[in-house]
Amino acid sequence: MQQDFLRHIWQSQQFDCSELKTVQGEPLQILHPGLYLQMTDSDFFNAQLLIGTLRWVGSVAVYPKSSDWNAERMPASDNVILLVVHEHDAKVSRNDQAELPVLELQAYLTPEIVQHSKSTRVKKIIKFVTDLWD
Repeated sequence: MQQDFLRHIWQSQQFDCSELKTVQGEPLQILHPGLYLQMTDSDFFNAQLLIGTLRWVGSVAVYPKSSDWNAERMPASDNVILLVVHEHDAKVSRNDQAELPVLELQAYLTPEIVQHSKSTRVKKIIKFVTDLWD
C-alpha cells in the first residue's frame, strides 16, 4: 500500500478506530491524529493519543512497512510517539533503543478501502494531492 494513501487514511481516520491495539498489545485511542507536515522527519505533528493509560503528545510517522521506517529513520525520530504501518515486519525502536509503539493498520481496514488503494482512480487522486503538497 502506498505511503501517501496510508497518510490519507490516518489523517481522515478511515479505519475502524473502536478497539485499536498496538502490535505490543496496548490499547490505543486516537484523540487527535496530528497535523500533516511534509518537510519534517515524521508525518504528523502534535498528535494526541492514549496508549495504555498514558496520554502522549508528539509526532506520528506513517510507512507501508515498519522496516521502511527503520531504513529511513531520522535524528528527530525520538519525538515519534507512534509508528503507523500497513504491515509490521520488523521490530522498531527510537534512537535511544526504546521500543516504539506500532499500529498495524491492515487489521483495521475495510475491504473497500483496500480495494480503493489499488484502483487507478485513487492513485491519480493521490498523485494530484501529493503534487498539491509539494
